[in-house]
Amino acid sequence: MEILVTLSGYIFSAVTGVVSWLAGTRSRKNSIYKELLETIATLTEQNSDLQRKVCQLQDELIAVRKENAELKSGQNEMTRQLNMLQRENQELKKLLTNK
Repeated sequence: MEILVTLSGYIFSAVTGVVSWLAGTRSRKNSIYKELLETIATLTEQNSDLQRKVCQLQDELIAVRKENAELKSGQNEMTRQLNMLQRENQELKKLLTNK
């Protein structure tokens, strides 16, 4: 009878050890999955923020390009007017020197 009690103690210890090991393994796997899901959620949020910023920067770039085109157009007009005024100035100088 004592042998059965002793053997049952050893068997019970072994069984509880295996059950504890299995429960710990499952707990570790669940912990890893939880960490991975948290990481995915964080990365998804960061990705959304970056996409929003990219869209804002694209809008700003479009506005800057439009402004740049307007400035170039204005510069071309001013260059045309300057050339016209220089020609007029030369013609007036010629008129003054011919008199």
